[in-house]
Parts: sequence; structure tokens; C-alpha cells
Amino acid sequence: MVLSGDKADLIRARLAQSPFASFLGPELLEVGEGRCRLRLVIRRELSRTVGGAHGGVLAALADLALAISLVSLYDSQEIEGGAGGSTMYLSISYLTPAVGDEVYAEGRILRKGGSTATAEVDITDGQGVLLAKAIGTIMQRSARGRRK
Repeated sequence: MVLSGDKADLIRARLAQSPFASFLGPELLEVGEGRCRLRLVIRRELSRTVGGAHGGVLAALADLALAISLVSLYDSQEIEGGAGGSTMYLSISYLTPAVGDEVYAEGRILRKGGSTATAEVDITDGQGVLLAKAIGTIMQRSARGRRK
């Protein structure tokens, strides 16, 4: 199910409020219950010396996709109150260099427990070629900033 309206707008607003996310510049293309899809244009400052996206940029994009996928499972009131998560573990495997002008990240929650959630992210190029695969564990945070 694709989210629309207030909840999706709240998630977009939270993304825009993050100084780091604003610098990185991902566009939230789609958000659903426990999943999201982001697009990132690879600007010069996100590139390696030899061209293409820096691996750290792909890891940061994966981390954002993990967080957005988790936040999509909260209700609007929790999102407005600041509920979210903190990455406890992130592993990424780079499969082929990201040499195009843009990349896409698709995040999915695999399991949401009482205090943590596990998610995976596929990072692809514009033709759908899998560039990197990430998996992470997120500590859930309530609207008051405490662990859930």
C-alpha cells in the first residue's frame, strides 16, 4: 500500500528538516507501509575522483532508506512527535560501481520487533542494475526520544 496525504507529507517534511539529508539531496519517490523508494542525483561533491558515486554516499542513502521505511510504520501523531530510529548496525555490499548520474534506493522492513527493526535496502542504477545491497538494524525511538 502506497501512503499518500498527511502521513507521506509528514515523512517528506521530516526528511527536509534533516541538515544531512538536505545536503545529500534524496528525493522521496514513494513511501508505503514499511517501505520506501528514494532517488539521488549524483552531484560532483558526491562523486569519487574517477567519477561515479562514492561508496559512503551509497551507505548514507541506504541508512536514510532504513529510517524512512521504519518511520512509515508509525502513525501520524508519532511521526509529528519525532518518533524514529537510530541505526545500530549497517552492512553494505558493493556489487558494481555506481557510474551513472543517479541511483535509487528501495528500503523494506523485514521484521519490526518491540524495540528494534531489521531492514534491507537495494541500491540500483537507472536501468535497474543492482549496485549495492544493505541490511541494517534500527533501534526504535518513541516520540519522546526514548527507546520503544
